[in-house]
Amino acid sequence: MKYTLRQISELIGGRLVGNENALIIDVAEIQHAKEGEITFLHNPKYFRYLESTQAEAVIVPEDFKGEYKNLIYVKNPNYAFSVLIRKFRPEPPLPEPEVHKTAVVSEKAEISSSAYVGPYVMVEEGAFIGDNVVVYGHTFIGKRVKIGEKTVIYPNVTIYHDCQIGRNVIIHSGTVVGSDGFGFTQLDGKTVKIPQAGGVIIEDDVEIGANCSIDRATVGNTVIGEGTKLDNLIQVGHNVKIGKYCFFAAQTGIAGSTVIEDCVMCGGQVGIAGHLHIGENAKIAAQSGVSKDIPPGAKVFGYPARDAMKANRELAYLSALPELFKKVRELEKKVG
Repeated sequence: MKYTLRQISELIGGRLVGNENALIIDVAEIQHAKEGEITFLHNPKYFRYLESTQAEAVIVPEDFKGEYKNLIYVKNPNYAFSVLIRKFRPEPPLPEPEVHKTAVVSEKAEISSSAYVGPYVMVEEGAFIGDNVVVYGHTFIGKRVKIGEKTVIYPNVTIYHDCQIGRNVIIHSGTVVGSDGFGFTQLDGKTVKIPQAGGVIIEDDVEIGANCSIDRATVGNTVIGEGTKLDNLIQVGHNVKIGKYCFFAAQTGIAGSTVIEDCVMCGGQVGIAGHLHIGENAKIAAQSGVSKDIPPGAKVFGYPARDAMKANRELAYLSALPELFKKVRELEKKVG
């Protein structure tokens, strides 16, 4: 598959500066790109590779000031490059509709004739699998689970009873949806389990990474809002409410009953305590520990998490302590 730079520029809605007839045969990372390949620049950390890359062309932001033999200026290089990835490296086609002969499906389950149910899948009574859904092998679908159209569930996913999965959802391998929340109480010196009798609602266009755990509610529902994306190895506690279009990097943990509003972003390894309220458009930097409510639009960092600018100043002051201590000792010697 080959495209000229003129064709690529038209495809991604960019402004080409360079040889419009140059041929592109593949996409590549900027540090590894060769002749005939196209790459992109977005993160300033990678700008240094512009001097050494052998790429035929580079996709850059509209305000980019550097020079290269062939440049395509676009509003969002990440998105433009993703369009080209799909062109040059299309994903394998989804399987044709089928219920595999090794699948174990309850007579009281309902499966669309356009759905695919793979080898050794178990579908329990009352479950509903909608149009064009794909359920890959060794997945468990519990009682009364509802799965909306065009959802893709990869191998070895477990969805407990009474969970609802929306349309166009992607759930990657190893994820568990609807496991019991961490609900216990103390009685007469013993730990007693509190029944976890609620469910999980995953709304449309959500993507959940590999090996995530999403607990069911004690009562009511744990909710993941429309368009939200979870990376791998994320824990969502019972009765957590996550809004629309949030973004959570790997190893984030959210304790029970916390409410997270729309468009919140979390870096990797963030820990969020229970019963908190995280405001809309808040940004939480990697490895932060959140123990208090965060107002809308705030940017926080650190352990405990606090205003990011303040936290960075404090770190700068800490790095200066050895030199300051040295000066204090010198002054003490002069005085004493």
